[in-house]
Amino acid sequence: MVLYIRTGSVKLSVRSKAGHEAIVTMLGPGDFFGDECLSGQPVRTRSAKAVTPSVVVLIGKAKMIQLLHKQHAMSDRFIAHLLSRIVRLEETVIARR
Repeated sequence: MVLYIRTGSVKLSVRSKAGHEAIVTMLGPGDFFGDECLSGQPVRTRSAKAVTPSVVVLIGKAKMIQLLHKQHAMSDRFIAHLLSRIVRLEETVIARR
């Protein structure tokens, strides 16, 4: 299932085996999460928590694939989201060096 944030903000984090939490990213309106299901990843590795009152739309995997194939605006928005997430991740890695 892919989730789309309509309003509010959501924190994505991971937890180590020792129990330490690391915040992966903060997401807001227009962002997606849970998209790893589209690549066939069977287990979610991140936790999501709303940090402000939020409205989140749930989109089933089959429906999301259909939307990406048939609605170019949706495909464009989703690709832009993925690319911006990659850029933010790279900036974080560079800043930690």
